[in-house]
Amino acid sequence: MNELISQAADFISSLLPFLNSINIVGLLLSFVSLVLSVLLCFWGYRLFTCFAAGIGFVTGAFLGFFLSGHFTDELWIILLSALILGLILGFLATRLILLSTFFVVFILVSVFSCGLLVSFVTSLSNVMAGIISLILGIVAGVICIKLQKPIIILVTAFCGALGTVQILFQLLKFEQITIFYGAFLSLAMIGSIVQFLSTRRDA
Repeated sequence: MNELISQAADFISSLLPFLNSINIVGLLLSFVSLVLSVLLCFWGYRLFTCFAAGIGFVTGAFLGFFLSGHFTDELWIILLSALILGLILGFLATRLILLSTFFVVFILVSVFSCGLLVSFVTSLSNVMAGIISLILGIVAGVICIKLQKPIIILVTAFCGALGTVQILFQLLKFEQITIFYGAFLSLAMIGSIVQFLSTRRDA
């Protein structure tokens, strides 16, 4: 038994230099983001309420943190305010589904289009790319209220595919832009097809 424990200790010691050389927190965040992106790509429509609640909570927490920080320096009050407002907006997001649909699609399309504009149209300033992205997000949000199911499927599939491919390429340190967008478009189409087929009986 002592020999087994000694071998295990030696093995852990041999891993320490490797563990010290990598960013554990960064890897964990990348892994969580990767899982969420895959879920968004292939199950975005079915999990839309969960994503709406998550975005509502994060938005509320940010607003609570930002607003309470202007009135007090007490950390516990700031964190409590962020938690309460996050829970309120997260709950409302699951009840006000049309407003949540607009808001979630607006956020996803704005971020998605901003990333594409910055990558492809380098002549645009960041401010102009942001304005165009916001306009596209508003338009997509309005259309989504009218054509809820197909727009949600397409938006979640494309945004999830972009996030998945981007995280994988960053982890693999691969920078071939042609392969990147080929993989992104392929995964987006596969995700869209899977979502349409798996929800064809849904309203």
